[in-house]
Amino acid sequence: MKTNIRFITFILALCFVVTGCSLVSSDKKAGDSDQSIEKELKITETYTHKTPEDLDYDKCWILHGDQTSFMLSPLVQSGYNVTDAYVLLYAKDDTPVAYYNYYVADTEKTAAALSDALKQMGTSATQQGNILYAVQNADEVQAAVLAMQSANIITNTKASSFAQMHYDNYGMSDYKPVK
Repeated sequence: MKTNIRFITFILALCFVVTGCSLVSSDKKAGDSDQSIEKELKITETYTHKTPEDLDYDKCWILHGDQTSFMLSPLVQSGYNVTDAYVLLYAKDDTPVAYYNYYVADTEKTAAALSDALKQMGTSATQQGNILYAVQNADEVQAAVLAMQSANIITNTKASSFAQMHYDNYGMSDYKPVK
């Protein structure tokens, strides 16, 4: 599944995800989302994200990327059949308080291979069937957002700017519930 070139491409793709390389532009504005604050969100037919009961937030951006989005296309090009990416960014007073990143793979085997590749790079993700997810708490997501602002990837440390980056840089769109 992995060749050296594919693995290097995969590593570069994850670096772009972390650093926010601007490759895509969007007219969507992060504040435009009218999504209600849900406690449970169905991501696939068999997996539902559950918001922690103790999470204090007043806004949640729920974003989706398919295989054509820059969030996934480098992974697909590296041989991982990942069909969907979901980002849930929770904020309180426009300050990020939690960040969930989900990848939906075609099989458990693909999810396991992607998990192994992440571990080799020092990043961990939890696997549940064909779903892989990583969670950043308030301190972690705020540190990541501050690093992005320091690198001039985003203009400020507001959650809305971080959400906007997902529209602009990764070609993500608002979440559409699974029917």
